[in-house]
Amino acid sequence: MPKTYISILFITISMVGTGCSLLQFTNCFIQPSSLTINLDSLPDARLNQHYHSLLTISNNDTPVGAAYIKEGDLPQGINLAFNKHNSSPSITLSGTPTHAGLYSFTLAAWSYGTNCPGMTGEWLFKLQVTEVIK
Repeated sequence: MPKTYISILFITISMVGTGCSLLQFTNCFIQPSSLTINLDSLPDARLNQHYHSLLTISNNDTPVGAAYIKEGDLPQGINLAFNKHNSSPSITLSGTPTHAGLYSFTLAAWSYGTNCPGMTGEWLFKLQVTEVIK
């Protein structure tokens, strides 16, 4: 999908010494799109059994700086790890859940900017932890 950019030109004029001015042009490209994540929903987890899910972040033009839980909580025993790898940044949710239930949380991430603010993304997820029936 082609990306659409809006270009804004900032002109800064400052006085340097007496009678001299420095003219600086900064071209800023604002990206109307946001970061994306490759997963629409998480697979269910089983109580007291190891869980692992990998979510890849994409649509970033600059390196992704961080990914974190913005709202809500992960199930107790599940941890979030952010992998900053520039070509394919990712979030890993893994661990052993210790309490059954439905958990809702918002994952968020941001990327570095250059002359302009970087990109952001937020994703609402639900993770069901179910008991194992024997």
